[in-house]
Amino acid sequence: MIGGWLQRSGQAWKIRTAMFAAVAGMVFVVLPFILSVTSHKSLPDWVIVLTLAGFMLLVANVVLPLLVHCPVCGVQMETSSTARRLSRGQRLRWIESLHTCPVCGDDGCATLESRSRWSSGAVDAERPYWSPARVLLGILALVLLAGGSVWLGGRYRVR
Repeated sequence: MIGGWLQRSGQAWKIRTAMFAAVAGMVFVVLPFILSVTSHKSLPDWVIVLTLAGFMLLVANVVLPLLVHCPVCGVQMETSSTARRLSRGQRLRWIESLHTCPVCGDDGCATLESRSRWSSGAVDAERPYWSPARVLLGILALVLLAGGSVWLGGRYRVR
């Protein structure tokens, strides 16, 4: 059950939508595969659209939890130092069970007291996991993967 800090901070919808996106994405990807195996005819265009929508939903399942952050200190919960020690399943359960932010102690309401405690420097900030260098390496890896796939596909096409 999603509640506590997530509910008070107004970010529970991100986790709920990510869970829905995982289930719907798998259905949208598996259903066209089953249809293509059982059908001897060429597949209609809606099957391709359904498959692409499924992949987008699966991407949303990964991206939405990354958008959960503390409104006071800005720590991204999915990539915080505490969360990185857990598996993905444990990480999501941990985020759902939070009562306060693990870094600044905010209860999710972003009260003046929490903000003043944070701005006074009583709590140390956590360095963000996704630094500009990591983002750049990720983009480079995606470009190389996509470029390599296109190159291999063009090289071994059926004639």
